[in-house]
Amino acid sequence: MFVNYIYFFFFFFLFYVKFIVIFFFNYIKLFIFSFISFIFLWNIWILLIYNKSILWYQYIIQLYWIKYIQLFYIIGIYQLFLLFTLLSTVIILICFIMSWFLSYKINLYYYTLILLLFILINTFMVMDILLFFLIFESSVIPLFLLI
Repeated sequence: MFVNYIYFFFFFFLFYVKFIVIFFFNYIKLFIFSFISFIFLWNIWILLIYNKSILWYQYIIQLYWIKYIQLFYIIGIYQLFLLFTLLSTVIILICFIMSWFLSYKINLYYYTLILLLFILINTFMVMDILLFFLIFESSVIPLFLLI
């Protein structure tokens, strides 16, 4: 259920940032910083409510990806991968803070940071090996744009 909220916040963020960039250019950095901080605090909250006595995936969500050939989009949270998502969020937050005084193509930089964050979160939450491969390889595109 919470994964649906991730996608809602992601698409809300993309549309909302477009309007903020047009009207309130000075506040874009504060908004993105608060958004990444929210994701970080959300990861800490999930870590606190995670049941450590269960040694398997928790909060499993199964959605149809391609119904015709029975492919599912299955995601869940495992304890080790939860720490990886927390680490990814911390690294993206540090990257954002270190780029505070960046002035060249900041919109592209911030969009790719947020896109990379969501791709990394999905990489560590997916339970299907095909989707893991596709999502993991899709992280190359934002990394290419950042470099």
